[in-house]
Amino acid sequence: MIQSSRSLGGRQAENLENSEFAEAELEWQPNKRALFVGNNAYVHLNPLNKCVNDAREMQKLFADIRYRIVYDFDQDLNDMRKIFNRFKDDIQPGDEIIINFSGHGLQINSETYLCPVDMPNDQDPRDSFKTCINLNQEMDAMFQRGAKMVLAIVDACRNQFRIDYQDLYRQGVVAGATGEALEESIRSKSSGARFSENGLGPSGRAIVFATSHDTYSYERLDLNHGIFTHFFLQEARVSGRSIGEVIEIVRNKVCNETNNEQTPAFYNDLNGQFYFQQ
Repeated sequence: MIQSSRSLGGRQAENLENSEFAEAELEWQPNKRALFVGNNAYVHLNPLNKCVNDAREMQKLFADIRYRIVYDFDQDLNDMRKIFNRFKDDIQPGDEIIINFSGHGLQINSETYLCPVDMPNDQDPRDSFKTCINLNQEMDAMFQRGAKMVLAIVDACRNQFRIDYQDLYRQGVVAGATGEALEESIRSKSSGARFSENGLGPSGRAIVFATSHDTYSYERLDLNHGIFTHFFLQEARVSGRSIGEVIEIVRNKVCNETNNEQTPAFYNDLNGQFYFQQ
């Protein structure tokens, strides 16, 4: 039975030297980096139960594939900004990037926002520019630093809010462009920020969402993880499956488990196939 949803309503211990996987450093694959954040301990939003476990187990999955790992849990806005900035500073041309977030999330127009544990409750959605992490902008910045591929895996709700960029410009929330120009800039940057090539593996961007547009991502008390991450971990460990195959299987299992209340979604702009295990 579904018990709760990840709907709306730290520490800085991410350094590699302190990682439980630090002994594998010499075996890490070159140009493969992964960032993991799991937030349970929300102060103003309803607390969650499984998100730290989600991020920890996803971390283990990619450590087994020998990605260089950066992680932290229960992060406020300041710490989330720090860990993303530190991670971006380490990116090298041609890197293959994984971002995994588990916690509260929301969507404003076409962009995804990741909520820190100190996000205010009942805020004006227009304030999300200041109180959350804009995933799309972070992915763009990673491409600007030379990443070849960026794949985000987001186990969070996608509560939908629509705002008028023109109104934000008039209020001074965004500067340097009219509302129409800003929206066009976001669209063009998201579709065209590509991509350094090293000739190996896929290039481009993709986002795996635990649920579809304007719906919830659920937890279940008798599982160690959120429902999406529970099934995703099972299928991503199977050798020889492309990401598209993994998502199709996970989508069917999550839909069956939740009586079609939660349907994972996949935005795919990758050139070439990505495999978790080969």
